[in-house]
Amino acid sequence: MHNNISSHPDSPFLDNALLKDKGFPGARVLVVDDEKNVRESLEEALTDSYCVMAAASGETAIETVKDNRVDLVLLDLKLPGINGLQTLMGIKRIKDVLPVIIISGQGSIKSVVKLFNSGACDYITKPFDINQLRLKVRKALSMSGTTCGCMESFAESIAEDILKETTDLNTAKKIFEKRLKRIFR
Repeated sequence: MHNNISSHPDSPFLDNALLKDKGFPGARVLVVDDEKNVRESLEEALTDSYCVMAAASGETAIETVKDNRVDLVLLDLKLPGINGLQTLMGIKRIKDVLPVIIISGQGSIKSVVKLFNSGACDYITKPFDINQLRLKVRKALSMSGTTCGCMESFAESIAEDILKETTDLNTAKKIFEKRLKRIFR
């Protein structure tokens, strides 16, 4: 059976890249669109700043959110099987604070209101300007409750390094705090 999920490998240790204006390094963005060319162009456009995963259906998107850490979803409204609204509601049942940006070629005011009431944080229509989409992604990540969550892999890397140095919890805590202060001066 063909696998509907594709992903780019995680970035290596995130040193000073955190301080650069390149989005949120390590943030995981799930692109959900049944059109292969749209998925691939979004993956290509976002890969330089984020870890990008892709799904071709709502069902696959829900399973991906359930089984993986995802920091933001770009969700096409018109999907085969369960539609974008049903997918949005399924995602929100799993992770209510996950920001979801709806991408659609259509949209009445009534449907947009319904999407926002169901938990979407933003909306963009096709065809879209890729720079506008990048801005919406960055804004959604910065305003979401997952802003710190997108750096989980970074914190885990620091913790793993510290645990190689010591097993004493108090010493580990002091080393961790020193490293964070050095990074976020």
